[in-house]
Amino acid sequence: MRLKIFEPFFTTKGIGEGTGLGLAISYGIIKQHSGYMKVYSEPGQGAVFKIYLPLSEEPASAEKKTAGPDALKGGNETILVAEDDSSVRDLARIVLESFGYSVITATDGEDAIIKFIGKREGIKLAILDMIMPKKNGKEVREAIWKENPLTKILLMSGYTMDIINNKELIESGSDFIQKPFLPKDLLIKVREILDK
Repeated sequence: MRLKIFEPFFTTKGIGEGTGLGLAISYGIIKQHSGYMKVYSEPGQGAVFKIYLPLSEEPASAEKKTAGPDALKGGNETILVAEDDSSVRDLARIVLESFGYSVITATDGEDAIIKFIGKREGIKLAILDMIMPKKNGKEVREAIWKENPLTKILLMSGYTMDIINNKELIESGSDFIQKPFLPKDLLIKVREILDK
């Protein structure tokens, strides 16, 4: 079981009690920062997770400024977010709504298509998880483009790009964002796509 613990969707919990994405997302974030995580576990004793991150060579500086929320651009467009993981779906909705966007959420592929058809002219961008029940992101994208080929698409996935066919994404005209993403990265990507 320890060998599978960081795999996406691996869980020891019952149905409806967890998605198995928490440790996979944590592991992904730590790897993106050139770190690693170790787990120590004994039956009946629980588990200990140790996170190792590289030491920064730069001295801490109070003058160093990062782009604050004021530097991020919002908008008033309507965006469809189709994601079966409620925590990711809610995060995307809250972030986008806080920057002025109208958001319609869908819990799976079929729900996304139904909601899109109901508002096809108003939805400017569809953010689609690539792996969802009842139709995956690519199937939803094709159904959306049959209804309105001008709708912009942002595909997202927690799987690494070596699993996802990057060439297929580029040729299809779809944009992509890797999960987990920071709220600012989502906002930048959304504005960039809408302004194309």
